[in-house]
Amino acid sequence: MIGIIFDCDGVLVDSESCHFLSWQKALQKRGISWEKENHYPLCGYPGTWIAQKLCEQFKIRFPEALLADKRNFFQAFQEKGFPAMPFAIKLLRQLHSKRSSLRIKLAIASSANKKDILQKLQQHGLCHIFDVIVSGYDDLAEYRDVKGTNKPKPYIYLHTVKLLELKPTQCIAIEDSGPGISAASSAGIITFAIPNEFTQNHDFSMATYSLAPNKEINLEAFYQQIIAEITARDKETLHA
Repeated sequence: MIGIIFDCDGVLVDSESCHFLSWQKALQKRGISWEKENHYPLCGYPGTWIAQKLCEQFKIRFPEALLADKRNFFQAFQEKGFPAMPFAIKLLRQLHSKRSSLRIKLAIASSANKKDILQKLQQHGLCHIFDVIVSGYDDLAEYRDVKGTNKPKPYIYLHTVKLLELKPTQCIAIEDSGPGISAASSAGIITFAIPNEFTQNHDFSMATYSLAPNKEINLEAFYQQIIAEITARDKETLHA
């Protein structure tokens, strides 16, 4: 049995530009200019972390208020719906159609809150596909870390693997950002990076593989690549 764990924003749905625009509007409300180039390094981090960093950078009081404004702007975008990311959606549907023969479990591990994740998945009819859906914002209360528990910390992936009833070495993660890759890699999971416009310059040195987002997928070859990597990991563990 293999677990394939997808990030949501930037992997399954094209929402990164709306995250940027929402932060931009929240900062403009405070008389601060914010451009795409400024936002690129922050992609993939949880909103609470981004709000704190922006408040430190611009000497803004009350990061909670900044984040609340950003979420209000983002909700307006979300109600209109986000386009699906063709590459990952095609891969996901192929895997789902063959999951019984390939012995696959499917999961979501997103730093966003649970309500937003479910809303995005429902817009594309994807909720029923996943065995497990984990929110880094809502579902990690059992973990304690003074520096936070969301990505790039590994807890969201450790928790997802536990709910899948698998080992980290039996899973792969598909992520679009450096923080996501760091979280999954630190949990001992095989990682596939799919960069997008907002994350193409992130550090993906911890990724096991990097995939071109528009490359045609050969599902059988992809699956065999996963099997080979998991087998190699198991042998390393056995001889460690």
